Amino acid sequence: MSYKPYITNSQSGFALVTVLLLVSLLAVIGITLNRTTGLQTAISYNLKGGEEAYYVAAAGFQHGLFMLRRTPSLRGVVFTDKQFGNGSYTVSISDAASPMGNVLVSSAGQSGSAQRTVQKRITLCVTCTVYPTLVKDTYLNQGAAGLNYGVSPRIGVGTLDATARAVFEYDLSMIPAGADIKSAVFELYMFDHERIMIGINFIDVAVHRMTRSWNEGIKDGADCESGATWNMYNCVNAWIDTGGDFNSNEETKTIVLYSAINQWHQWDVKNLIQQWVDNPSSNFGMMLKDQKEGNGNMMTVFLGYFYSDEYSDAGFRPKLTVTYTPP
Repeated sequence: MSYKPYITNSQSGFALVTVLLLVSLLAVIGITLNRTTGLQTAISYNLKGGEEAYYVAAAGFQHGLFMLRRTPSLRGVVFTDKQFGNGSYTVSISDAASPMGNVLVSSAGQSGSAQRTVQKRITLCVTCTVYPTLVKDTYLNQGAAGLNYGVSPRIGVGTLDATARAVFEYDLSMIPAGADIKSAVFELYMFDHERIMIGINFIDVAVHRMTRSWNEGIKDGADCESGATWNMYNCVNAWIDTGGDFNSNEETKTIVLYSAINQWHQWDVKNLIQQWVDNPSSNFGMMLKDQKEGNGNMMTVFLGYFYSDEYSDAGFRPKLTVTYTPP
């Protein structure tokens, strides 16, 4: 008689239950993984939105700070829902007496549904000191009337066998309209000089207001392409008067001694800076020239060389320091 294996009903039920439990466990695992993935996606989305909102708020804060520096009296809501990238910011400025600062700048940034706020107390100066940016400088050489010195590391002022005059222009936009200029000092560092004969050996260097725009140029003692020369203000058009167009009334002057080498020389340009702040469109820069410019007596003159804005060491470049009270 042959033997045939068989499964009882109780064993069949146990196998079915085991299968159902495994299927249920897999289903739970699948659902959990799905929810976890969705949760991670949501968290990632919220983090991304929050980060974007923070940077939008930070941009708004910087914009508000920029406006405050231009107009120190600015208060209240400065921007409302100003668009920035995929978000927007609202900026307000208020007085906030505190040792941490007397003005509170607050920026609320929004990106999608996410919102973040950046705020900081700052101290707004009662008397402010700034260092305006030198936009351009060069010098005009009568002895090489067609050459441009726009990128030369040096500036010549005075007279040797010919006359040299220096021109400078500063960006004063960081000084708010209506500001009262308390002091303004322009400085040049004389590092070298030349003379023909021994004599009194000083130059009486005066500052004059330029009366027309001019180009700096890209040459260092070479034929011009677009810059100013003794004859032309942009290598195409001539000055009205050769040697540069300037107001003949001197703004200020300083005696520069031949012996005063390797040191700074200063000019008080307070009144000139005030003129430009009151009337920005009149700012064509200033000229430095020797008031004697030889006068036919070469024993009383020399040519001084000062570092320009193109000099490699920024610590010796021309400097303008302005102190003012906001309006």
